[in-house]
Amino acid sequence: SKSINAEYMGISNRRMSVTSNIDKWLWLGVHNEVGRSWILSHKVNLVYKALCAFYGLFMFFFVWGASEEWSELMFVYLTDWGVILTASYFLSSFAIAAVPYRKIPPYIWKPCHLLFELVLSTELVIVIVYWGAIFNGNLTSLQLAASIHAHGITFILLFIDFWVNCIEFVTTHVVPIVLFGILYILVNLGYTLGVRYLYAILKWESVASAGVAIGILLFLIAVFFLFKGLTRVKAKLQGDNSSTLPRVELSGLAGKAIMGSADL
Repeated sequence: SKSINAEYMGISNRRMSVTSNIDKWLWLGVHNEVGRSWILSHKVNLVYKALCAFYGLFMFFFVWGASEEWSELMFVYLTDWGVILTASYFLSSFAIAAVPYRKIPPYIWKPCHLLFELVLSTELVIVIVYWGAIFNGNLTSLQLAASIHAHGITFILLFIDFWVNCIEFVTTHVVPIVLFGILYILVNLGYTLGVRYLYAILKWESVASAGVAIGILLFLIAVFFLFKGLTRVKAKLQGDNSSTLPRVELSGLAGKAIMGSADL
């Protein structure tokens, strides 16, 4: 019994060590920047986050109501993944913004930080691929309006949020982004082979479909590093404007927004 317990403890400790090392690798030098703004005061930022959260909910139910098959296929279309994850980001970032900074544990802000990197990168890919290769105009007026929201306005709001928030695109985070892309490719492949194809450009009838999938995945990686580069531009803007932003203290690439004690 003692030997079994010792073996179990050894396995448990090794798992904890691996998890800890992965966490350090992903988050080395990264601080909690979720829910804060380098350009807006805490109160204005909170109102802004609340409006984004409201839009996230509106978009979720609007897209749901406009699609006759949405409830059935919500877990197989990449657009719907984007809708759900974007709404989740807007809601969670508002909740985090409403809580005093020092009371937010890492297991809360880290997923939200990563979620923003994921949805911003993925939404740009969705917008370009949808309007460039999938849209055929065969939609009702309501469906077209929902499509514009899901394949346009959503990204615009996320892009605005990129310039407002303090979230940094971290190089190591490209790994979970790629894993997300691979997961969707597998889901799409399984549904296409088992039920029907979802996108005309991904019928999985030939090697060409695999090429398209890999190409979109590489495009996702390129978009991630595009925003990584824009993070450096944002950091420079923060530095250039730091003298006019008394509520912001810069630290590292994206900086930390240090709010007044009255706001905390």
